[in-house]
This record gives sequence, structure tokens and C-alpha cells, in this order.
Amino acid sequence: MESEIANLRVILDVLDQYDVKCCFAVTGFSAEEGLYPYTFPELIKEIYSRGHEIASHSWRHEWIPLFEVKQVEKSLERSKNTLERAIEGKQNVVGFVPPHNRPMTWMRRGAFSLGDRRIFFCCNG
Repeated sequence: MESEIANLRVILDVLDQYDVKCCFAVTGFSAEEGLYPYTFPELIKEIYSRGHEIASHSWRHEWIPLFEVKQVEKSLERSKNTLERAIEGKQNVVGFVPPHNRPMTWMRRGAFSLGDRRIFFCCNG
């Protein structure tokens, strides 16, 4: 995680050097006050203060197709509110970038995810 944050700082410096502004999709959970490096509201505030847009990447990078509509609404609302708090309400978070990947089972590494087996969660045929 430390190397990812260090790489992000390098990217921010390069963007500054070329005066390029970007949209950063961030999970709302990352904006919570909590244990670094799992949450980092100050880094999110820094990204915004350097002129970049902050968009929601859901609350915790959930696999949206498994959610009911109310769950999606709750995830997005919670993410939006937390991200706006981190940047002190200076920007309305209106962008949403859906998580593009999904949970995966990786048997050789001992990882099993029910999330990649939609049949376990679906009763509608």
C-alpha cells in the first residue's frame, strides 16, 4: 500500500509538471478517518487541492451487480458524503466510476470468493 501511495504522489507531481488535471475515482471508505494506509482523507484533500476532480468509486469497491437498488443507492450516497467531507465540501462529488472488476476465486492461492458466483446470490432463475 505504501508503494501505491508513493506512486500516486509521483503521478501527481508529473501531472503538475505538465499542468494536466484529472478525475480521480476514490472509494468513500478511503476518505474516512481511520487507520492509515487503509484510509487517507488528507491525501484525497491534497489531490483535490492540486486541482483535480474527485469522483466516487463506490463505498468499498463493491461488486454492484449483486446489489439490490437500495444497496447501490446507499453505497453511492455514503461514498459521496464522505468524499465531500474529506475535501471540506469545496466540490460536489457528482461523478461515479463503477468498479470494473469483480471478486475472483483463485484456488492455487487459497482464495475463494462467493462474489464471483452469481448463482449463490440469485434466486430469480
